[in-house]
Amino acid sequence: MSYINPIYITDIHLKDAYNKDGLVGQLALTTLAVNRMVQTKGVAPNLIPVDDDGYATTSDVIEYALAHLGTQVYKDLWGAGHGEEDIYYDKYQDAIFQERKFRARATYDTITSNLNETRSSYYKQAPVM
Repeated sequence: MSYINPIYITDIHLKDAYNKDGLVGQLALTTLAVNRMVQTKGVAPNLIPVDDDGYATTSDVIEYALAHLGTQVYKDLWGAGHGEEDIYYDKYQDAIFQERKFRARATYDTITSNLNETRSSYYKQAPVM
């Protein structure tokens, strides 16, 4: 089971890694991390609202899970850039920051409230040229 619906993966590098490898191991670790995080907020994992496919429907869980998945994937890719600037290191650092931010923001109410997030809220529009 994974809380992350693949359509929520909008980062091009993360999406590419997902499409190539499926990220089964990283998704399993992310599920465990989400379960640990919600338990620290007093929420039993079975109280996390999910849709019919088992994907989380509250933004705090989705965002935390995406950030944690990013830390797992970019940690593995770090050093693969072979250039003067390793974008994967930068993305890893950003994912750590995001993960901490969403962990701190989450509360019992925001985790258990079924906000029924719309999928369109996770798509970022391309800049107009």
